[in-house]
Amino acid sequence: FITPNQDAITATNGVRIEWLNSFTYFANKGIYGLSGSTGLSGSGKTRLTITSRTGTWAVGNTVTYYDTNGITVLGTGTIDSVDLTNNYINLVGYCPGFQTITDRSNKIVYAQGNAKLSTAQKKFGPTSLSLDGTGDYLTIASAPDFAFGTGSYTFEAWIYNTGGRTIPQTIFDFRTAEPQMVPLLNIQADGSLLYYVNGVTRIQSSAGAIPLNTWTHVAICRLAGSGTKMFINGTQAGSTSFLGLNYVEGSLTIGAKFDGNYAFFGYIDDVRVSKGIARYTSNFTVPSTQLGGDLSTVLLLNM
Repeated sequence: FITPNQDAITATNGVRIEWLNSFTYFANKGIYGLSGSTGLSGSGKTRLTITSRTGTWAVGNTVTYYDTNGITVLGTGTIDSVDLTNNYINLVGYCPGFQTITDRSNKIVYAQGNAKLSTAQKKFGPTSLSLDGTGDYLTIASAPDFAFGTGSYTFEAWIYNTGGRTIPQTIFDFRTAEPQMVPLLNIQADGSLLYYVNGVTRIQSSAGAIPLNTWTHVAICRLAGSGTKMFINGTQAGSTSFLGLNYVEGSLTIGAKFDGNYAFFGYIDDVRVSKGIARYTSNFTVPSTQLGGDLSTVLLLNM
């Protein structure tokens, strides 16, 4: 990473970092660890995922987590807020003991062609991913985290398209072959955003929905059992796809097709892939700060 006069990584409150075969150049600080008062969503909360529940879960209730003997208390906390749509509850403050986070296998991101970080355009932070549409893209090997099955998922990014609208331009491609039961998201020559799975268009926005030379937030979300939606700048585009497709494990190519064709012209920033959660189920206000990670985040690239 080339980060002139910037802190390359800032780690707050004991965050876990996997740092493999990487270097920082010209950084103000390579890795900066500090203690702060903020936690989940900057609000000092503890989030629990509750996949099965009975009775009423309400703000102010106490949640207690027992060991398998039914006696030893491993964790306890007071409910601050409830999101039953996504099976979340937030507890007041830092509440240890509810879960031991298992190791997640690392992902290596390979830069192909002349893909690079650039200060010319950026949505958040000092840089974004610069792609010139001629063989520049990122690749990440196939991983179980990318096997969405029939469950919920979200993938999103900020994009800044600069031209090249004579052929489709790919943003995300989870395929290793064609056709394949995995997602693909691209911009068509008419400026529409297209979601494509297994050789079939599933959702398509209106023409011109993706402007040139403007930062645009794009997201695809599926809430298991409730359909898949496309969002552009927080507003649903196209129709909801209600097909309960069973996605297989795939790789991920960012900025081109899996074979390097149909490459993207412009800049990409703040890529996040989430498994097991539909982060957006209706129109929303787009993020105003850099995206963060949680237990549902399987890939986060703050360029």
